[in-house]
Amino acid sequence: MAFHLDSNDLSGMQHKLRELGWLADGEAINSASKAGEGNMNYTLRVTTSSRSFIVKQARAWVEKYPQIPAPEGRAEIESTFYQLIGQVPALASGMPRLLGASAADHLLALEDAGEGARDFSLLYFGEEWADEEFDTLATWLQTLHGSFRGQNQLFDQNAGMRALNHEYIFVQPLTVSDQFPAEYKKRVAELGRMYLADGACLLHGDYFPGSWLRAPAGVRVIDPEFGFFGPPEFDAGVFLAHMYLASQSDPQRVLRRTSEWCDVRLTKRFAGVEIMRRILGVAQLPLRIGPQEKQELLEVSKEFVLE
Repeated sequence: MAFHLDSNDLSGMQHKLRELGWLADGEAINSASKAGEGNMNYTLRVTTSSRSFIVKQARAWVEKYPQIPAPEGRAEIESTFYQLIGQVPALASGMPRLLGASAADHLLALEDAGEGARDFSLLYFGEEWADEEFDTLATWLQTLHGSFRGQNQLFDQNAGMRALNHEYIFVQPLTVSDQFPAEYKKRVAELGRMYLADGACLLHGDYFPGSWLRAPAGVRVIDPEFGFFGPPEFDAGVFLAHMYLASQSDPQRVLRRTSEWCDVRLTKRFAGVEIMRRILGVAQLPLRIGPQEKQELLEVSKEFVLE
């Protein structure tokens, strides 16, 4: 990778973005600062003499965990995802616009959702979400899963990112605890194989509060670099799991809504795995709960996976 995105090198960034045609004639970069708390990529809010936009770069590692290798091609996966959903206005309106992509540099330029945009991580700190926010996110997911059904040829298999996710969702977390019975581990392995197999629906791949923004113009979905064609119950299960992890008052509302297009039992099984890996695995959350509450959630995980 020849170009290295760096908030401290505005002149180098300006030269590259001008070379890519992402800056207008006479448009100068005034500042660049970290945008959000994403795990995977190096992401900046770039402010110019006339506007602001987001620039993100995929590197050969996970940005938050540099010791973990990750495929740089995830930027191209994300670019393709944005191009696909651009064909469906109901999906495109729920995500930032793709402004530019450079495969050679693993760079994306995206519409800025706004200086005041924040992800939904406050749910983990006791905040409840508004009914219209839930409805927006559930409807967007249903539309995504129904829009490209069976059209797998439109999207890369995303094998590298799926292998990475598989390791840190279905394998690694189980190595740090011996509290799970053999049948649980067997079921998790089966779900892992299902995750790695191709399915009928285009998935977001990481549908949790960190991938949702409260923006001035409304709710926006971001970071689809884990996208792939698979079982819709995986997205629905992640959605459900985080309502339990965030101690929401009615987590089952996710299950009631997604049951319109997903198998309830399979959704709960994937949810159980997601709960387990977020408590025991690498990508843990800023949960304001103690050991007792975490153990109770692990019991929910066992119940869901073994149902």
